[in-house]
Amino acid sequence: MARAIQGLRNPTISPSLDKQQFYSNPVEDWDPNLQQLDVVGKQRFKPGTMVEIRRSEITAHGVVLFDIPIEGQWVVHTLTSGGEVWAHGEQDVMFAVSEFVPIDLIKRCGVNLVVQSDAETYARVEVLRRLRGLVVAQERKLVELFYPLRQIYEHFKHRDPKQWSEITTDRAARFLDPNSQTPSVVTMFAVHSYLFARYRQFVADRMNFLTTRAFWIRPQQDVDDISAVDSMVLDKDPRLESFIQKAKRLIAAAKLRTLKTWRQPMSYEQDLENKFTPDDMRIIRYMQSTLRQQRTIQANAYIVSLATIMKRIGGYDLDRYDSDGVFRLLVDMGVLSPWQDQVSYEWSASESLGWQQKMQTSDDLSARGASPASLPLPPRRPLGPNDFYSHDVVDSLRHDFGDMPVYVIDDVQAHELDDGLSIERIPNEPDNFWLHVHIADPTSVLPPSHFLAQRALDRNQTSYFINRTIPLLPLDSFGSLSLRENASQRVMTFSAKTGSDGRILDYRVRPGIVKNVHIVNYSGIDSAMQWDVPPFSYPFGVSKGSQPLPLDLDESMRSDMSLLREIATRVSRNRVKNGAVTMLNPFVTISAKSENFPQVPPCPTAPYLWSGFPQLEYGVNDQRASESGARLVVAESMRTASRVASMFFRDRGVPTIRRVVQQPTFLKEEDQERLLTARDESGFLHLFDSLDIGVMFSPAEYRLAIGPHWVLGIPEDEGYVRVTSPLRRFNDLLTHWQIKYALLAPTHPSPCMFDNAWLTQFARNLAMKERRDKRIALGHEQYWAHVLVERWMKERHLGWRDGPDPLDSLTAIVLSHSVFNSYRQQYQYHALIPELGLKARLAARVGADTIPVGAKIAVKIQSLALGFTPLITVVPKPGST
Repeated sequence: MARAIQGLRNPTISPSLDKQQFYSNPVEDWDPNLQQLDVVGKQRFKPGTMVEIRRSEITAHGVVLFDIPIEGQWVVHTLTSGGEVWAHGEQDVMFAVSEFVPIDLIKRCGVNLVVQSDAETYARVEVLRRLRGLVVAQERKLVELFYPLRQIYEHFKHRDPKQWSEITTDRAARFLDPNSQTPSVVTMFAVHSYLFARYRQFVADRMNFLTTRAFWIRPQQDVDDISAVDSMVLDKDPRLESFIQKAKRLIAAAKLRTLKTWRQPMSYEQDLENKFTPDDMRIIRYMQSTLRQQRTIQANAYIVSLATIMKRIGGYDLDRYDSDGVFRLLVDMGVLSPWQDQVSYEWSASESLGWQQKMQTSDDLSARGASPASLPLPPRRPLGPNDFYSHDVVDSLRHDFGDMPVYVIDDVQAHELDDGLSIERIPNEPDNFWLHVHIADPTSVLPPSHFLAQRALDRNQTSYFINRTIPLLPLDSFGSLSLRENASQRVMTFSAKTGSDGRILDYRVRPGIVKNVHIVNYSGIDSAMQWDVPPFSYPFGVSKGSQPLPLDLDESMRSDMSLLREIATRVSRNRVKNGAVTMLNPFVTISAKSENFPQVPPCPTAPYLWSGFPQLEYGVNDQRASESGARLVVAESMRTASRVASMFFRDRGVPTIRRVVQQPTFLKEEDQERLLTARDESGFLHLFDSLDIGVMFSPAEYRLAIGPHWVLGIPEDEGYVRVTSPLRRFNDLLTHWQIKYALLAPTHPSPCMFDNAWLTQFARNLAMKERRDKRIALGHEQYWAHVLVERWMKERHLGWRDGPDPLDSLTAIVLSHSVFNSYRQQYQYHALIPELGLKARLAARVGADTIPVGAKIAVKIQSLALGFTPLITVVPKPGST
C-alpha cells in the first residue's frame, strides 16, 4: 500500500477507473435556484470520519482528510481504500462513522492530494489499515447474517402486492437482533451494504438518505415483473417479439399523427383496432415502473433488459439510458398522454401506490412504530376523524373590521385566495400606520383530529402542476374558505404598526371578521397605478391575451394602494439596512393558456390515439419580478405578518416552528462588506457578481428556538414564522391551531396544542418534505421549459418558424471550474443561459480547461435531453473562448 500511495506522486499515472467513472456524472444535487435557499442543512464531516461515498454506480470507502470551500459549497477530500484522495460533495456520502481515526493521525496525513513525505505515507497507510479492518469485519458479518438478511424482504414487504412499503437500516438491524436497541457499527454497515446491493427489492431514498437511512421496498408485483421481463429478454421469448413489432407499428402511426395535429387542441380517443395482451400489459407495467427518479448511488434494476428492448424497437436516444426514452415511447404507444410530464406523473403514481409521501426523519421513531408523517395529530376535543367543529371556538375573540376595505391581490387565475390587506391610518400619528394582514381561516371549521388534517399533514402543501393542481385541502368539501367578495368571512389577522423608518413599533394577533373585500390582480393594479415592474422576456413570443387586465380604481382605493406601497417600501428598506440580500438569477416560468387538460384514465387493454398539444408560454425573469409593484406590496406584507407571528409566540413563551437562516460563513473578513456593498438599494445582487466573493450561504432550517433570518434581514430576537398560507401549506395550518389555543388559554401553564417534542419531530420532517417539494416544482417547470425549446427547434427544422431564431444568440455564464469527463473526453462546466433562464452543461474539448468562473461565452446548443433532470448541453461558438 505504501508503494501504491507513493506511486500516485507520479504525474503520468492516470486516476483509477473507479475514480474516472465516479466523476463521469455531474453532481446530481446542484442547481443555482436551490443551493442557497435549501431547507436541509448540509452535514459537515470532520476529519477522521469513515465514509462510504456513492455516485455513478461506484462505491468507495475512505476516511475524510479535510474539506475546503469551493464555489459556495464544502468539498470533502477523502482518502479512499485505493490510496487516492477523492474530492466529492457531502451529498455523495451514504454511510459515516465519526471519529473513526484520531485527529492527530489525520493531521500527519497532510492536506495534499498526493503525499509529500515518508511521514505522510506511513500515516496514510495506517489510516487505510484501520479502514480495511472495518471493511473485513463488515464482510464477515454479512456472511454471518446471510440467512436472516434474506428474510427482510418477505417480512417487511407490503401485503398488497401492488403497494410499496419502507424500511430503515436501523429497523432492519433491530429485526436481525431484536434484543439490541443499539446495533453495532459493524452490523449497521453490513445491513446497509446488503440493502444497497439488493437493488431489485430495495430502493434507497434519493434525497435525504444519510438523514433517513430509508429504503423503499418494491411491491412484489414489480419484483415479479422484473424477473419475468428479464427472462423474456434472455430467452428471446416470442411474446416479447410480438410486443416489439406491435410497438413499432403504434409508434410509426403516432409520429405521423403528432405532426398532423402539432398545433391542434388536445384530444384523444381509444384505438379500436389494436389491443394489448396480458403479456403486453406486463411489459408496459415494467416500463412504467422505470419512470421513477433514481440517483446513481445504486445499480439500476431495469437497465440491461430495458436497453435491449428499447434498442430492438429503435428510434429513441439511448445515450443516457434514463427514463426520457421510455416516457416518449409510452406516449407514442398510446399509454401515457403527451400533456403529462415525468415529474407530475411520478407524483401521481407515488400517491396512488402509497410511497414517497410518508418520510421518516429518524429511525428511533420506527422503534415506536410510527413516523412523523403519520403521527396522529393530538386532538384536544372529543371529535372523531370525520367531525368538523360544530361552532367557531374563538367566536368571542373575533374583532369585527366592519367596512374597512380588504384588498385581495393575486394572479388572475388564482383559486386559493388566502390573504388580504388593509391599511389603517392613525389620526394623531401621521407617519405611522397599522398594516392588517387578513388570512383565510380554515381552522375555524377544521380540527386537527379530522382525517383531512392527517391527509394534509402527509401532503405537506398544495402542488401546482401546469396540467393540474393538487390542493392541500379539498376546499369544496366543507364550504368555500377562500376570501371572496360580498360576504362576511372569518380570518386570522396579523397587524403591525409601522413607523416612518420601516420598523415594527407594535403588533396584534387576533381572529377577525372582514366584510368589505375587493379582489384584484397584480397586473391590473400595476397598470392602474402606473407602477414600473420588470417586464418578462418571452424568447419564443407571447400571445395577445397575456397583456395586463385594466382595473378601474376609485380615489379611495388609489390612496390605499399608494400607502400600502409606501409602507412596503419602508419595511423593505429597513430589512436591507439590516443586511437583507436577494440573489438575482434568471429563471423560467411556463404558463398554460388553459387549465382544462384532458384527464385520461389509465390505459386498460387498448392504446389511446393522441392529438394536439397544450398552448404554453415561455417567460423569463428574475427575483425582481416578485419584489416590484403590487407583488412587492403583497410579499412585504406577508413577511411582516410572519414576523408578527414570531413575536406573538416569543412574548407568550409558546413553542412554534420558525424558519431560521444563520449568517453565511465568509472566508475573509472583508468578504461580508464586499457582499453587502455589491447589493443595490433594494438589496438585489446578481448571482454572477457574487462568484468571486468568498461566501458560504447557510441553508434555511426549521427549529423551535428563535433565531435570525439573515437573508431577509430579520434580527435574531424577532424571528420568522410562516402563517400566511393555511390553504396551501400544512405548517401554516398547524401554526393557526397553535395560536388559537394560546389565545383561548393564556393563563394555562402550557398554552399549546402541540408540545415541543412533537413540534421538533415535525420540524425535521417538514424540512425534508419542503426540500422534496421544491425539487418537484422546479423539475416540473424545467421539464416543460425544455419541451418548449425542443419543440421550437423541431419547428425551425421543419421550416414552420420564420424570422430571427432566439437560439442563435445564446450566451452561457460559467458558474464553476471544469471537471474532466474521461468518458466523453471533454471538460464540463456548470453554466446558466440567461436568455432562456435555464441551467446548462457547457462542454469544451481538451485544451479548453481554463475558462474562468463568471466568463460570458457565446454558445450553441449541442444536445437537449428531457427526463427527470432535463439538461441542455452547449458548446462554445468558434472564437468565443
